Amino acid sequence: TILDNGGGMVKDAQSDKRSLSTQIIQERISLLNESLKGEILLSVENWESESLETKGVKVTLSLPIL
Repeated sequence: TILDNGGGMVKDAQSDKRSLSTQIIQERISLLNESLKGEILLSVENWESESLETKGVKVTLSLPIL
């Protein structure tokens, strides 16, 4: 898990745009998941305090232990 204390991700109601690098990484993870017995998971979300105030971005990469 990586925590970044920047401004967080702002959702634009008019745009559901994903970065090209994120799309490529998700495609690679899908290909690896097809050939592995375990499952690789990637999560990118706003990092929030208990009062739901945005503190930055939280990226979690889960890899199976084979």
